[in-house]
Amino acid sequence: MRIQNRELRKEIETIAGHEVPFSAEDIAGIQRITVSNTAELSELELCKGLKRLTILSCDIDSLDFVASMPKLESIGVKGCTLRDVSQIVKCSNIVMVD
Repeated sequence: MRIQNRELRKEIETIAGHEVPFSAEDIAGIQRITVSNTAELSELELCKGLKRLTILSCDIDSLDFVASMPKLESIGVKGCTLRDVSQIVKCSNIVMVD
């Protein structure tokens, strides 16, 4: 599985312990990730097992991709140009929004 976003790919390489390509299991098994300095995060929707997400200094408009993260419990957003957070309500396990 190829991840096009360079910043996200680097973070997944660190978590998975190897470079691309990643298996579907590598991506689905990620439980915690911090992403920074990017404008495209839609590929995060592949991380079905994600429980903790931190987004730092990203030029994003919305969190639409979180609607496909059923296990997400915590999301932190700092220094982002975020306008729409409405999709967070679809994450029934959310206990912390920062």
